[in-house]
Amino acid sequence: MNLIDKDTALEALKRAMETQGRDFAYNQDERGMCFYSVAAYRSYRPHEYDPNSPKAKTGCLIGVTLDLLGVEYNKFEDRSVTSLDGIKEQVTSAALEVLRYAQIEQDAGKTWGYAYDAGVRYAAAIDAEAQA
Repeated sequence: MNLIDKDTALEALKRAMETQGRDFAYNQDERGMCFYSVAAYRSYRPHEYDPNSPKAKTGCLIGVTLDLLGVEYNKFEDRSVTSLDGIKEQVTSAALEVLRYAQIEQDAGKTWGYAYDAGVRYAAAIDAEAQA
């Protein structure tokens, strides 16, 4: 199996961001809860489900990205996503870190555009380090 590389992950991250737009904020409460899918959000704490929440509209930025990449993550379907470690066997370490940096910003309540830009900045740092 070919691993998903940094550039492929970054392109998918951009497409995922564009599904809701740069100004979309998934974690408006800044609580850091991220769900790869709406189904995971709905089932994690049914008593807290809010149909008006952005989480009821879409999976998190990384969940949408993983869907676009065709990455298998079903083991996370019933809980929040707190770690990308479960996909390490499907992506390169650089791709994993690009996604991780984007997720950190999204989870902190930043917009998807800001989170995507964080991924871009990290990818550029990886490239600069490789050239040094």
